[in-house]
Amino acid sequence: MANGFINTLVAFLIAGATLSFSFKAVEPSGKVMYEGSGTVLAIGDSYRMETPQMLVVSDGETKGIYQKEIDEIVLQKVASAGATGASAPTGSDGNLSAANTTLQGIMDNPFAILQHAGKFYTVTTYKGGKKATSGAPGALPDKIELRAASGAVYTIGILDAKKEDTVDASSFVLNLDDFPTAVVTDLR
Repeated sequence: MANGFINTLVAFLIAGATLSFSFKAVEPSGKVMYEGSGTVLAIGDSYRMETPQMLVVSDGETKGIYQKEIDEIVLQKVASAGATGASAPTGSDGNLSAANTTLQGIMDNPFAILQHAGKFYTVTTYKGGKKATSGAPGALPDKIELRAASGAVYTIGILDAKKEDTVDASSFVLNLDDFPTAVVTDLR
C-alpha cells in the first residue's frame, strides 16, 4: 500500500504499542451501524483489543473473542498458525507473517486489515484534520477512513498511542477462569 501513514502505523503496532481508538461504521444510506471506542495492545502477530462490547485476544495461533453482553466466548485457530503449522513471527522487514496476507489472515488480524485495506477499500488518512498520506518519520495519522465499494464508510480515530517496550505474553491469551459463567464455543 502506498499510504505511508498506514505503513508507519502497522510497523508501530507490530513493534509493540498501545493504541486508544474510536470507530464509526456508516451504511451507504448514512445510517450509523456502530459507533464506539476501545484500546488495542499489540506486538508482532499478537494483540489484545477491548471495547465496551467485547474483548478479542490473539497470541498469533489462537484467537479468543469474548462478547460481554451475551457472556459468550468463541475460540478459534488463526490463519497464521493454520497456514504455517506454527505461529509465524513478524518478518524482519516489519511486515506481518505471510499468512496474514490471505483473506482469513486479514480477518484474523486487525493490523493485516489496515496493511491490506487498499485491496478492499479506498483508504484516506488524515493528520491535523487534513488529508495526508505521510508525515515526519514515525508520525501516525489522526484518522483513517475506509470506504467500501458499496458506499459504507468505516472511520478509525487514533486517540492516543504509546510504544510498549515489554509486553507480558499472558496479555494475549484469554484465561477462561476469568469468565466462569461464559458459554464457550471452541472451534479450534
